[in-house]
Amino acid sequence: MNSALPGGAAPPHPMRHLETSSEQEDDDALIEKLRARAWDPGMRFDSEHMAELYADAPHGPLFPPVTLAELEHAESRIGRQLPGVLRRVYTEVANEGFGPDGGLASLTDGNRTPGHPIDWPSAVRDHEHGHVQGMPTSWLYLTSGGCSWSGTSRCSPSTTRC
Repeated sequence: MNSALPGGAAPPHPMRHLETSSEQEDDDALIEKLRARAWDPGMRFDSEHMAELYADAPHGPLFPPVTLAELEHAESRIGRQLPGVLRRVYTEVANEGFGPDGGLASLTDGNRTPGHPIDWPSAVRDHEHGHVQGMPTSWLYLTSGGCSWSGTSRCSPSTTRC
């Protein structure tokens, strides 16, 4: 017996409708917690250095959330759709500028905070660069957590170390 739908699509998981409400509530709670963190200058970053740099920044995201068109353009560039909760983080919380180490990477290019000489890292640009360098297409740079790959935009292009 073939359980595929016309066109080869798999049928929806039989328990999915039972999980949706609970999962949606969990995701909503997570998004609210992330928004509170991302929009509070004192809570944005785990890195003490980054927290000090942006301690005087106004309440609100350093970089506003992306539009649906910007999200879809980024997904087109990386060749796949992001997981649902990550799509929500980028469209409802912020387009980078909070989180571990130096924060979540951007989906768009050219984000720079006033007074800083370099753009923030772009997950999409780093994905494209990594693909050229032989990284698997499944790889997507989301945050640095340190300099583990010399191709990230946080590293000097003239060196192999950060």
